[in-house]
Amino acid sequence: MSGRETPEQIDSNEELLQRIGATRAAAGVAIGLAESIEEAMYSVPSVPKIAFVTRSRPYLQLDGIQREAADVDLVGRIMSMGHLHRSYALTGAICTAVAAQIPGTLVHEVVTERARTSGMLRLGHPSGVMELSASVHQKGESWYVEKASAARAARRLMEGDIYIPAHALAGSNALAGR
Repeated sequence: MSGRETPEQIDSNEELLQRIGATRAAAGVAIGLAESIEEAMYSVPSVPKIAFVTRSRPYLQLDGIQREAADVDLVGRIMSMGHLHRSYALTGAICTAVAAQIPGTLVHEVVTERARTSGMLRLGHPSGVMELSASVHQKGESWYVEKASAARAARRLMEGDIYIPAHALAGSNALAGR
């Protein structure tokens, strides 16, 4: 895998999906989310999340826009409910931003030096770039997250009209004065 795959490329590869699902289920058992692989497969299908990251490199977004390596600090893909997410799940993005700050993690190994030192991460995903930040500190053998944040582009999710018959409003004080 290159880390630049599209949802269609991953979702159409049944053998790969099965391997990813088995890995996710085994991880779920290992961290105590489920008692067995079967339980992890069917009772807790959404966690743990499986993500793929690679160093900053050019890739083509789903909308056809070409992203250059300089646009991002790493390129990532994340699974959601057995399919590759069309962008990058925010829960996983926050975890990715935190991991970028912790030496020894795979994310820290592939992220740009700019992101390591600034705590600001530009995560390239299939639908664009998500800007995140994380601040962590180490005390003894443990790491603590002081702060993590994400900036997301707001977009209209729904638009519509509603028609209420005049007789339904007649005598109604509920809508009076609005």
